[in-house]
Amino acid sequence: MPWVNYHSHSLYCDGKAIPEDFVRQAVEKGYTAWGYSSHAPVPFASKWNMPSDKLPEYLENLARIKTEYLGKIQVYTGLEIDYIEDYGDSGNRD
Repeated sequence: MPWVNYHSHSLYCDGKAIPEDFVRQAVEKGYTAWGYSSHAPVPFASKWNMPSDKLPEYLENLARIKTEYLGKIQVYTGLEIDYIEDYGDSGNRD
């Protein structure tokens, strides 16, 4: 059975390490896939969400890691998007 992880947080939000540290360790431990799911930016300051100005860097860094580790491990890029009442479309369609 392959080892995978699709939910990890890095220093871009409330995690404790740079993204590449996770992938390096995952490859060493025999994981076949690793996914990032940093907390997406929100329209107010928080201690756990990624600042909006860091989003482009996050995406570029993970694209580089995905290319660099191609053939060693599958890398997935995602965002954990928190629900915020009264922000955005409620989904109601009249």
